[in-house]
Amino acid sequence: MKQLTVLSVAALALAVSHTWWWMSVVSEVYTFAASLMLVALWLWLEWIERGDTRWLVAASAISGLSASAHAAGLLFLLPVAWLLYYARRRLDRSALLLASAAMLVGAGFVIAMAVEAFARGGMMGLRDAMDATNPGVGPWWRHVAKAGVLLLYQYPVFGTVIAGAGLIRMVRGRNPWDLLVVRSWTLLTAWAVLSRIPDVFNAYAISYALLAPMIGVGAAVGLQQLAARWSASRLAMAGIVAVVSTPIVLYAAVPAVADYLHVDVTGARPCPERNNNWYFLFPPKRGDHGPRRFAERALDTAGPGGVILADYTLWRPLKFLQLVEGRRPDLVVQIVDPFLAGDALPDFVTATLRSRPVYVAAREPAGYYDIQKLEARFEIAPVGPIFELRPRPY
Repeated sequence: MKQLTVLSVAALALAVSHTWWWMSVVSEVYTFAASLMLVALWLWLEWIERGDTRWLVAASAISGLSASAHAAGLLFLLPVAWLLYYARRRLDRSALLLASAAMLVGAGFVIAMAVEAFARGGMMGLRDAMDATNPGVGPWWRHVAKAGVLLLYQYPVFGTVIAGAGLIRMVRGRNPWDLLVVRSWTLLTAWAVLSRIPDVFNAYAISYALLAPMIGVGAAVGLQQLAARWSASRLAMAGIVAVVSTPIVLYAAVPAVADYLHVDVTGARPCPERNNNWYFLFPPKRGDHGPRRFAERALDTAGPGGVILADYTLWRPLKFLQLVEGRRPDLVVQIVDPFLAGDALPDFVTATLRSRPVYVAAREPAGYYDIQKLEARFEIAPVGPIFELRPRPY
């Protein structure tokens, strides 16, 4: 009964949680990467309980694969390494070598990407791009406060409270698997708080998945303590109703109230055809055709053989319509990020304008497109939903 409670409450809490729900219905990698971590945690639990080398190798391979799915998975490998060190006395050399090989194979993609980046000096370019798009990280306490607000929206009151109870029980129990979960969640949360990713809510996405097992443990603890005074089945049903209903009601109410008050509570970058409150705060995306409308108008507006420079958010629908639906194959839809170091972007535009027209998908946020540098050398003229860059007359 206890194990069933842990699994069912954890799964329900995760399924209706804001970020997991939302990221599952948009083209993002976070739910896949977090799913791999959750599968890896299950495999590590099986190995701890059974001691079979096959579970060890499978857990190691999936752990490595989670790092290939998203770079945050590299942090997950640190608690995994600690677990293997803790269990070194029960491991023979051949089992440890098999586990290490499996983990390296799983992480092969991210290792290859890192080697290539270093070989090309790409890490410096990445740093420069991050500086350009997010020059100030702000005081640490503001990030901590934001982390708390995002967590409360992710797992509204009921979920957060029982997660705290589960966290305390897991830390006190000193069980190797419990500590693996807690350490993984702590590292991912700390990285999110210190992250320089402009859309910082993305940094927390994977950490929320690892909080779900704590909610399950906390619910089991609560049932165990109250079973003597309440019917366990009735209490379990009340808990499930609370887990399922509270987030759904909240996620519909908050954007509705924010729109009524004419307040953008997200602080997110403006985006064509997008209502930030509903897009970011309400997980379902059925009926959201804004990206298609923008992309269709942008592609129809651009001149023959033109180049459209777009940040990652706007690049995706443009590229989708071009590659999947075959629209405007004459255009070049170029993601702008690789050109955000030094004068790379204005130099690229200058060279390209000799043979074809150039457009930027948006002017805001200005840092995403080095707008100040572009304005110094080009006229930026609105053309439909996008902006054409034209040489300034001298």
